[in-house]
Amino acid sequence: MTTTAPDVCDYDFYTTQGVMTIRAWRKLSPHGADRLYNLARLGYYDRSALYRVIPGYVVQFGIAADATVATTYDASNAAARVPDEGLNEAWGGTNGRYWVSYAGSGETSESVKCTQRTAELFINLADNAARFDPMEYAAFAKVIDGVEVMDRFYAGYGDVNGCVAHAEFAFACNGPVEATMYNTGISYVDASFPKLDRVGWVDVIPDPGDLRGNMHGEWIQNEAGEGALSWLMVCLFLVVIAAGYARRLTVNKKMGNRFLDFIWNTPSIRALVTRLSERKGVEILESSRNRPGEWTEAEEVEWTLREPPASPPPPPRPPESEVYPASYDVAP
Repeated sequence: MTTTAPDVCDYDFYTTQGVMTIRAWRKLSPHGADRLYNLARLGYYDRSALYRVIPGYVVQFGIAADATVATTYDASNAAARVPDEGLNEAWGGTNGRYWVSYAGSGETSESVKCTQRTAELFINLADNAARFDPMEYAAFAKVIDGVEVMDRFYAGYGDVNGCVAHAEFAFACNGPVEATMYNTGISYVDASFPKLDRVGWVDVIPDPGDLRGNMHGEWIQNEAGEGALSWLMVCLFLVVIAAGYARRLTVNKKMGNRFLDFIWNTPSIRALVTRLSERKGVEILESSRNRPGEWTEAEEVEWTLREPPASPPPPPRPPESEVYPASYDVAP
């Protein structure tokens, strides 16, 4: 849990409604970024509930599905708290739309600073800078892809049970009791709030600037980005080079085949090759796949070894009288 997060890191949250990508910049909140990096890669958010969905305001999550793990990161445990950090406005931090901050314990309108951060995160569904920036909620990440996924999160239960801080939204407060979620885990949500959406798992993509989205430091724009475009241009260039090389090989092969076809169809050369093949015991067979007028591909000419003809049997041995006539007898 002490590993330092990359300067820029993407988190793909696979939820029951689709994938949303959150990009975090460590410069905006070093302690907060380190905590998210360690929790996400160790599976803390897996199977957890998106338990607070208030359209036009926030989506909140971050209580672990396992009660033992959840209680470890309860704000009442001082050892689990992230060191306090203020909002880094100098580097572009703000609680604007789709920006992500840690939830502080005991959030009320009287809060002057977000303290006691542990693991719970909230995503601003609207521009909440005027509300949260003065309260020092240290925004350090932003949803850069999949914002439409959040529109599908179930919001029918309203805010958490017993909510009093946001009466202006005129929203129901029939959601889960946070303390019970910490003590019981996901079984409480399964039994009492089955319609709530969940986080299935989180993929961590360290230093994603060179692969997708904006390059380092460009968190204010948060558009599709130079990194993806740069890699796309490189890939297209390599494809063009490969296609040109393949075309050249194809043309050279056809020209070579036509030249060989011309040589083969020259009667004198063909007769010479035929005679040589007969001497060497090689027979050339025309491929049945070629039609008249087509050049012969090299692989469509079949070459087979022909066994040399067997030697004729020797003539029968003549009778002895013919081999040694009497006139040739040597006198004793």
